[in-house]
Amino acid sequence: MTRRGRHGQPLQGTGVRLHRWHYRAVGVVFIGVAISGLLWSMLYDALGREPDDLSRTLMRWHGAFAMLTLIALGALLPQHVRFAWHAARNRWSGVTLLVIAATLGVTGYGLYYADESMRDWSKWIHLGIGVIATAAMPLHIWLGRRRACATSSHTARDHTPSAKPASAQMAARTSAELKKLNARAHPEPRSTV
Repeated sequence: MTRRGRHGQPLQGTGVRLHRWHYRAVGVVFIGVAISGLLWSMLYDALGREPDDLSRTLMRWHGAFAMLTLIALGALLPQHVRFAWHAARNRWSGVTLLVIAATLGVTGYGLYYADESMRDWSKWIHLGIGVIATAAMPLHIWLGRRRACATSSHTARDHTPSAKPASAQMAARTSAELKKLNARAHPEPRSTV
């Protein structure tokens, strides 16, 4: 059962919606891995700059952020991904992000441990999927917020004077649910007459 706040809305961090600090941490990690990877690629692939100290520093930062991204992804799986899947929310964009993350992980591994013939393939696939990820993540967030706003209980009809306050709606729903549960737990005996 989802814990609810004062106005009957689910608390952040207890379901699909992330807690504020969790959301910010994932955002910082994602921005860090994206900027370090794109900047390295722009300087050394697009502009043809020779590897130097800046190259090594950018790769260290990118590797550190990549490890933090794996931790962030692992932290999202038990709460955000699981609850969103059961609620049937943003499945397509979520599954797309999980496939992107898996592909980036495999190609990142290939950049370090594959033989020379596979390294070029890994590099270009990693770069292409990484660029796609920089658009897919904000799109996933936007789709989730758009859907949350569309299904929110804070619509115009809820703010009319004739509508029940959220606490009254919650109390009515809770008492009805309790009656159902009580009826299931203690069925009335059938008369045998």
